[in-house]
Amino acid sequence: MTKRKPKGYWQNPKNFEAEMLQAIKENNGEFPIGPRLREMGKSSLGNVISTYYDGFPAVKKRMGFEVEETPDWQDEDYFLLEMRRAIKENGGKFPTLPRLREMEKSGLGNAISTYYDGFPAVKKRIGFEYTRKPNKKRIGFEYTRKPNGYWKDWDNVEGELKQIIKENNGEFPTQIELIRSGRGDLSSAVCRSPYRGLLSVKKRMGFEVEETPDWQDEDYFLLEMRKAIKENNGKFPTQRRLREVGKRGLVKAIYNFYDGFPAVKKRMGFGENDNINHLEIILTNYIGRK
Repeated sequence: MTKRKPKGYWQNPKNFEAEMLQAIKENNGEFPIGPRLREMGKSSLGNVISTYYDGFPAVKKRMGFEVEETPDWQDEDYFLLEMRRAIKENGGKFPTLPRLREMEKSGLGNAISTYYDGFPAVKKRIGFEYTRKPNKKRIGFEYTRKPNGYWKDWDNVEGELKQIIKENNGEFPTQIELIRSGRGDLSSAVCRSPYRGLLSVKKRMGFEVEETPDWQDEDYFLLEMRKAIKENNGKFPTQRRLREVGKRGLVKAIYNFYDGFPAVKKRMGFGENDNINHLEIILTNYIGRK
């Protein structure tokens, strides 16, 4: 049975740091997150991190570990990109809040409630149509979809787009415009076989299409990445910085094709300390403290 700590024990930073160092050592030099701490029988340490020490990212950074940049959930493009990924990972179904937590996407669930008017609004916006339906036990939502095979018929796709183009003063809509207008179903349909994406459909319907960068071309991607670093005074740019300088395409490429910011940052020669070096940095920092 674990001995209960005396009152005020965890509020003492020296006690906390000593316990944290021990947990890191027992975890083979890696910083243990909440689920891992529970497996190690140190759930109280996880609670202390959240209660007294500003949460896991702050403590991780304080202990000398590299902290991945916090997602900018107010960036609508980024939010919609992550929302589509979550739906894909959930077998094409819109995930509930408990399901997002199971998928370790609590941040996405919080963003839905905090910035995007809640789950019903986002569900409709992404293209999961619903109508309110009275129920003797509760008020719920009845979800409806197009019949099977509907979107594989080009006449249906073209007809739906023509109506939207007419309502859009003759302009061909972007994917974001489709989603914002509650037509995520159409946006998703044109990205699937046999249509090969919205730009291909736009061209097929007779609209002029500007050439877009081939972000899957690794040489091109690395060239643009080096340019971005040079323009950022030799520092690896954050996703927020890339968006500020008009390089949203580069941000999407990093997430879609190159395993995210930490992987690309390491590949470009930034932040390559291994776990052993992390421990050396941690121990050196704390030995040198009074």
